Amino acid sequence: AAGAISAGAAGDPAALIGLFTTYVTLETLGFSLFMRWWLNRGGAQLQHSLFGLILAASGLQVLDPLTYWLPDDVAQGLSLVLGVGNILILVTALSRCSGASRGRVLLGTLLFAPLALALLLGLLGLGNDLGLTNIPQLVVPAGQ
Repeated sequence: AAGAISAGAAGDPAALIGLFTTYVTLETLGFSLFMRWWLNRGGAQLQHSLFGLILAASGLQVLDPLTYWLPDDVAQGLSLVLGVGNILILVTALSRCSGASRGRVLLGTLLFAPLALALLLGLLGLGNDLGLTNIPQLVVPAGQ
């Protein structure tokens, strides 16, 4: 939500926070289900949900909103470092928990990324349609 607001998103800040909280919750739940399925296909026999492990391993994401108070170049660099660190911790945790190779876990993470992007775009579109948020076009300039 902090990144969306700094990028020019308009709307009620509480609605933006709610929208992004919903996204993170659904993404984490979807990722845990997908990774359990993916790792079981690779020979792991996971009987329990990975939701708690993924939530704990993604703890570095809590620091990311703080970077938006920094100058843009520093914020982008620090956000990148936090993102890479988060992926490394997540891949290592899932690999050790399941006994699968880090490569298999990383491949599963990369395969889930388009699903997470589709979820984000769907929720942003829904929020825009409901009038909760106004997300500017960041990819295509207006009129093209």
